[in-house]
Amino acid sequence: IKAEKADFHIESIVIGKEYATDAKRATEKYIDKIIQLSGEVTEIESDSFTLDNVVVCYADSTTLKKIVLNTKLFVKGRSIGYDELLGLVKLDQVSIVND
Repeated sequence: IKAEKADFHIESIVIGKEYATDAKRATEKYIDKIIQLSGEVTEIESDSFTLDNVVVCYADSTTLKKIVLNTKLFVKGRSIGYDELLGLVKLDQVSIVND
C-alpha cells in the first residue's frame, strides 16, 4: 500500500463528514481504496492513532514510534470501513507520507 498510488487525497475531517452524512454511500466510494489523508494526531494507542478524532489509522510499531500527538500528518492507508457507533473511519496498513 505504501508504494501504491492513492485513489483519493482528502482531509480527515472531510471524509469523516462524508461518512457521518451517508455511511452507505461513503463506504461504497471508499472501501478497499487507497486513501491519502491529512489531519492532526488527536490520540495514540498501542496499535493505532487517530486523526482529528474521526479517522483511526492502524499502523505497524515502526510507524507508531514516529507519531507525535497534536502534530499535522499526511498518511496513506487502505479504507477498511466505518464504525457507526463511534463515528470513526478506519484505515489499515497506514504509513506516513512526506508531503
